[in-house]
Amino acid sequence: MRQVSEYEYLGIVQKITLVKTMNAKCATMVTKANSFLGSILKLRNTMPDQVDSYRAMWENIALPSILYGCDALPIDELTIYKLELAQRHIARSLLGVPKSSLNEITQLEMGFKPIILLVLQSKIKFYLKTQDQTKGCIATSKCMDMLKTLRKSEYLCNLDILLKEFGLTYLMIDDTSVAKIEGIIISRLLTSLSDRSSLKILPAPTKFWRMSVHVEEGAWSKALSQFRCMNAGLGNRDIIYKDYAVYVEDGRIVNCPLCTLGDNDEVHLLTGCPNMSKYRRSIKLGGKTLREVLYEISRKYNPPSKQALARLFVGQQAGLTRVVYIRRGHALIELVDAFFNAWSTKFGSRIERS
Repeated sequence: MRQVSEYEYLGIVQKITLVKTMNAKCATMVTKANSFLGSILKLRNTMPDQVDSYRAMWENIALPSILYGCDALPIDELTIYKLELAQRHIARSLLGVPKSSLNEITQLEMGFKPIILLVLQSKIKFYLKTQDQTKGCIATSKCMDMLKTLRKSEYLCNLDILLKEFGLTYLMIDDTSVAKIEGIIISRLLTSLSDRSSLKILPAPTKFWRMSVHVEEGAWSKALSQFRCMNAGLGNRDIIYKDYAVYVEDGRIVNCPLCTLGDNDEVHLLTGCPNMSKYRRSIKLGGKTLREVLYEISRKYNPPSKQALARLFVGQQAGLTRVVYIRRGHALIELVDAFFNAWSTKFGSRIERS
């Protein structure tokens, strides 16, 4: 180090101090994330898209490269946030949902593990290995013991900062820590499903960190995802249609522009709007109409609300096959098209979808 300002060890650039090494590593992580993001999005425009392939590309190629070395180096919260932004961008792109869709869909629909969980999994595994000399390098264990004697250790302070969100410190780490952190994250996601109005028809995953079964490349899949996260572009989440309705709040159309009897949202459009009844009677799903399918679901499950009925239709109903998902996705596309056609007729001029 007296001869050079930096050198590379095990694939990581080592600077004159740990802080400089950490800053260089964090900058490299974000640069790699944005590079992989650009490559994946570019591939989507130049070759037939397979969502499974791109998801695997991000999880199995991009993330291991980006997070390499983060177990033994301090990683600041801003870097983790920027990596999460890149992951959310990829998730929304693959799902085909607008940017205004809630962040939770990254984990709930695409099944991506949060970056903070991946980072802490790696760090906790490394820390536990240093505490057991039968599993790791004796020299590494001695270095960790030395860090604990210092008045201030950048590595341990950073680890405590990341663990604090989950009620832990590095002194409390044991074999159950990762499971505890994962449980807290899952609990927060389930709370979001019950508390966030924009997630009120999104079915809870049967298994977390797996992509929802309906997600693949296709307009029908994107339509299902848009309804599941309550963001089908009806004018209730943006201001682009504010001049085409009477009841507007902060530029958003909160009441149905067709009947004004209910909220302008996906539940009302699918199950409640009387002005859409004729379309529900005409839209076909195989040999049945949309109205008939909704009636059969109601009769079989007796859902307590229209919200529960919508949730069953978009995926909570047990035993749905890919063919059923495709038919329901196409039905939702037709329903939204009919909504804008009816709205245009009522308004007196063509309202183009964004």
